[in-house]
Amino acid sequence: MGRYTLQEDPRVDQAVAEHLAIIQAEVLRRCKPQALLLAGSFGRGEGSVAVNGTGLNFLSDYEICLISPSPAARLAVDRIQRTLAGRLPTTVSLFWNTPARIRNNRSRNLSFGPPRATIGMYELKAGSQLLYGDFDLTVSQITPASIPPSEGVRLVLNRMMAVIDA
Repeated sequence: MGRYTLQEDPRVDQAVAEHLAIIQAEVLRRCKPQALLLAGSFGRGEGSVAVNGTGLNFLSDYEICLISPSPAARLAVDRIQRTLAGRLPTTVSLFWNTPARIRNNRSRNLSFGPPRATIGMYELKAGSQLLYGDFDLTVSQITPASIPPSEGVRLVLNRMMAVIDA
């Protein structure tokens, strides 16, 4: 098993590491985040890459969380994504989050009341790899049993829409 996929082919991990270095360099050129996280399937070590005679075919995208307290970093996300478009063999989904929102399990900027456990925040904390910087993902961990069933329905519907879209 590789670091980013279930495959044991070292070419896959090497290619992913090279892609992540390109992404990191572009982010650092545009802003100075506290941290960068590799989230999604590659962050969980389940990225999809087909190995065939002609090389590697990337089936999963890179989901990168840019952690910064600065709202200016949010504005940089779109510019960075446009710059990266077409440079890599798969898409880059870059998103911004603040350190306080992650520490406090807040999935939205304008959340009121006590934080609600979401699958998205659980996956970000439990299934990401730190690419750059310093951030403790173990603060205020979410237990799977605390996630409401409606979040499971949302997850299934989102996955179904992704299949239909593809």
